[in-house]
Amino acid sequence: KTAYGQQLKIVLNDSSEITLNANSEVKYHKQNPRKIWLDGEAYFHVAKKKDKRNFLVITDDLTVEVLGTTFNVDKKEFSTEVTLEEGQVKLNLQKDTLTEVYMEPGDQITYSTRVDHRISKRQVEPENSTSWKDGILQFQNTPLVNVMNRIEEIYGWRTVYTNEDLQTRNISMPLSSNDLESAITLLSKAINITIEKVPEDKVLILY
Repeated sequence: KTAYGQQLKIVLNDSSEITLNANSEVKYHKQNPRKIWLDGEAYFHVAKKKDKRNFLVITDDLTVEVLGTTFNVDKKEFSTEVTLEEGQVKLNLQKDTLTEVYMEPGDQITYSTRVDHRISKRQVEPENSTSWKDGILQFQNTPLVNVMNRIEEIYGWRTVYTNEDLQTRNISMPLSSNDLESAITLLSKAINITIEKVPEDKVLILY
């Protein structure tokens, strides 16, 4: 389990590696390390096994089933987002046991059992979703409100906008995923806004 602003690398006894993002948690049985329950976000580098035993990542929305590959799973409040970097994975949707979704590298799929049960699939640059593990949040033409939502998830601060028009400003730049001060300083200079920190309430006020 990780705190806000913390990352953790875990090596399982089958040589698979998990990089756990901030405010996230994984659970597994030592007798069966290839079955993982995830709450939050993690990057997986799965070791192939000669016995063809699959590696399972389970969230409230879906199960990711792989043999050997690299991918990112982000279990958000109301949905789960899976981004495949290398290899091939199969998704089993928790509320639709008859549906199996296969992914190829570059696919990003979002699914929720609590909102509309719809599958959203698109092609992305995987590194934009997985760069957090290298200390970078990569954004490309991303609305500021989405950027701040990502910062909230990782650092545990809440955002207040004094001007709602700020939310639609597009951001194309990298920010730190493990240094809040650096991230908001760079962001404020790049788009010429003021970001005030209120530490006692863990609030970021944008002007």
